[in-house]
Amino acid sequence: MKNLKIVTIVFMIILGFSCENDLNNTPEFLIDKKWILLGFFNNETNVVEFKPDNLREMNIEFGDNKRFHAVSSCNYFHGYYLILDHNSIKIDSLVSTYMYCCNDTIRTWEEKYFNGLKNAATFNFTGDTLKIKTNSNIEMIFRTE
Repeated sequence: MKNLKIVTIVFMIILGFSCENDLNNTPEFLIDKKWILLGFFNNETNVVEFKPDNLREMNIEFGDNKRFHAVSSCNYFHGYYLILDHNSIKIDSLVSTYMYCCNDTIRTWEEKYFNGLKNAATFNFTGDTLKIKTNSNIEMIFRTE
């Protein structure tokens, strides 16, 4: 009977650690790929805004060290991310370079992109497309190279 209790306790400890590790594991499809921003989709108005062709490529890369690096049309964004469950994401410690962007379109898109990352809530992956939904029900749409 004593052996059964010990085995049960050891099993529960192992199960507890494995669940905790699963919670913080990043899905493999997300890591070490360049995700190129295509645009934004507003779920409330059903309006899609595609990134203008005259802007530089805007992208994001997630590392297996829980850090990300994003390129905007004028600035760079860095920070940490955490996968909270199978489709919840939290962006933390988001910082940006502070280069002045002389074009109004660039500034508008940088602000949308920065705020989208700052307010990221969930993500969805289908094929080569990644959608990150914000707290304000806006989806950032990415494709991988």
